Amino acid sequence: MAQLCDAASYLLRSGGQLCLVYRTERLAELLETLRVYLNCCHNAATAAKQMNVHRNTVDYRIERACLLSGLDLKDEETQFRLLLSYRIDDYLRRME
Repeated sequence: MAQLCDAASYLLRSGGQLCLVYRTERLAELLETLRVYLNCCHNAATAAKQMNVHRNTVDYRIERACLLSGLDLKDEETQFRLLLSYRIDDYLRRME
């Protein structure tokens, strides 16, 4: 991943060390899991179905992302900023 998406940049600015701990593939998995999880209104079962993974995998990835980044997904401001970051990233990718 040559360029981090806005969501990844937000995670890193949030005091997390996500990219320092994980290889690029793992970072991409965590970011995609966060994206799907947030778009599914925090429903791990629905996110797991969309991603074709086990629900425990979603739970683990979300827990890991929060632990490494220091993010609190229960905080509405954090949820909003992450969703906005993902929306901006989607928009910019479509504009390329």
